[in-house]
Amino acid sequence: MIQPNHRNSLGGIHGAVIFSLADITFAAACNASDGRYIGTQAEIRYMRGTDDQDLRATARLVGQSNRFAHYSVLVNDGKGREVALFTASAYKLGNRELGS
Repeated sequence: MIQPNHRNSLGGIHGAVIFSLADITFAAACNASDGRYIGTQAEIRYMRGTDDQDLRATARLVGQSNRFAHYSVLVNDGKGREVALFTASAYKLGNRELGS
């Protein structure tokens, strides 16, 4: 739930809140597989401000190698408007089942 301290000086949702949502979504997506990943790079493009209480983020794997995975995360507000595009890469530390 968006609280008053999540807003910027213009009354919109603070960019750091949007970035955090995208980053957590990225982490959940890349660690949903058998691998253990750690982020190596992240970037965000804010496309519009929003004061909507409802934010949703959707991650998509856009490329992968033996050791790296690359994702895009789209953040939308409750009205379906695109708020931000987050892109990030992660390094595979090992596999969960092997304990590596």
